[in-house]
Amino acid sequence: IFQEIGNKEGEGTTLNNISQIYDARGDYDTALDYLKQSFAICQEIGDKSGEGATLNNIGGIYRARGDYDTALGYLKQSLAICQEIGNKEGEGATLNNISQIYHARGDYDTALVYLKQSFAIRQEIGDKSGEGATLNNISQIYHALGDYDTALDYLKQSFAICQEIGNKEGEGATLNNIGGIYDALGDYDTALDYLKQSLAICQEIGDKSGEGTTLNNISQIYHARGDQDTALDYLKQSLAICQEIGDKKGEGTTLNNISQIYHAWGDYDTALKYLEESLQIRKKSGDKEGLIFTLHDMAMIDLKRENGKSYCKHEFEAYKIAVETNNAEGLFNVGCVLGKFLIDTGEKEKGEAILRRAYEIGLSANLPGTEEIGAIVTKLQGEKLSQ
Repeated sequence: IFQEIGNKEGEGTTLNNISQIYDARGDYDTALDYLKQSFAICQEIGDKSGEGATLNNIGGIYRARGDYDTALGYLKQSLAICQEIGNKEGEGATLNNISQIYHARGDYDTALVYLKQSFAIRQEIGDKSGEGATLNNISQIYHALGDYDTALDYLKQSFAICQEIGNKEGEGATLNNIGGIYDALGDYDTALDYLKQSLAICQEIGDKSGEGTTLNNISQIYHARGDQDTALDYLKQSLAICQEIGDKKGEGTTLNNISQIYHAWGDYDTALKYLEESLQIRKKSGDKEGLIFTLHDMAMIDLKRENGKSYCKHEFEAYKIAVETNNAEGLFNVGCVLGKFLIDTGEKEKGEAILRRAYEIGLSANLPGTEEIGAIVTKLQGEKLSQ
């Protein structure tokens, strides 16, 4: 209709909105195609506000793919436009999104700086929904740092705002994250209670994406408890939803998690089958962050089978992507295993460099297992000095 009547602004907005449907489904190529069409129209008619919004969304696609440098480039362009035209709402949203890049990289101090700027703007303009989202994101920084009390405090503030404004989707997401804190604390009963509350809200409002994520998270509680049958049941429910709504990213994650059940059972052939499926989906959608963990999980099966050649192929590929994207969790998890493997197989210098980098990341991000890696690094340094 907008094309028919020559309403370019409406056409640009609609193309942007269509892109978000494909983004939610994990079909990033199609989403980008619509966003580029939208951006061209915004530039043609001089719609600066539309330009800023579209650049922000393009940044979101590259972030979802784990291409953080490209994402940051688009987000900074979006921020400059929002500041230039005085679009405070857009500025608050973009600062929030920039913070998520630094979070993924493990640079929590910089992430917090952007989140606090975002929060100040959202408070100033009375954007309650934005306030709740930013508080939720601040909580995730403290969660990552292992400061669970502070994380819970921010989540409770976020939850109160969501309840106040009737944001059910935000309520569900916040309850999900509170469950994540108790999971990290090893309090699985409390974690399950919050996750089941989150699940009920998602089902009540028809939030299929949230439902799929929460079912996945519930499965991880049962997996941690060693109840693999129940975990698998929840994962199959999650997978069915992801496939139903076309959520490719969620499908890749769930297939990966299903593989871990079979890994725990020692059924490596079935585990690898699910990992191969996950790998193909993640490659096709450009989910770089997901690829790190799928390749790493494949490498761990190679290690169990004492297949050093295949291990190196998968693990080096995972580590290469972690380095390219500067993904803190990937650099730590893959680096710890790869570094030790290289030291054990005679490539001491290379292994030590990888371990040292993992140790530095573990220290700054307060990751579990850092102490053990620190002890190995210290021992290696001691050996060098005594030579």
